[in-house]
Amino acid sequence: MRTTMSPVYVAGAAVHSFGKHLGVNAAELGYRAVQELLATTGISPEQVDAGYGGSTYAGSLLAQRVLQRVGVSGPPVYTVENACASGASAVHLGWQAIAGGFADCVIAFGTENLSPGLEVELFP
Repeated sequence: MRTTMSPVYVAGAAVHSFGKHLGVNAAELGYRAVQELLATTGISPEQVDAGYGGSTYAGSLLAQRVLQRVGVSGPPVYTVENACASGASAVHLGWQAIAGGFADCVIAFGTENLSPGLEVELFP
C-alpha cells in the first residue's frame, strides 16, 4: 500500500473560445482545446496513460470521441458527468490518477456547448 503521493505537474492548459458556437458541438470544442494542448506541450498521444473528459450534456462517450480524434487510443478514458463541476471533476480525477501512481501523464478536460433554449427544456 502506498503511503506517499507522487508529485503532480501541469504541463499545459488550453481553452476553447468562449461565446456562441452555433452548429459546433461540445465534442468539437473539446477536440480543439485538447489538440491545442498537445501542440503547445509537445506531448504525444502515445505518452497519455489515461483521459478524463467532463461535460454535462454531451453524452457518455464524449471523452472517448475527443481523445480518439487526437490519436489517443488504448489507455482508459472516462467521461465525467457532474453538473457544473464536470470539468473540474475530470481534472481532479486526473490529478488523483497521477498522485496515486496509476498514471504518469493524463489529459483532463471539460467542455460544453449549451444550445439555445436548453435551460427552458431542462428546467420548465
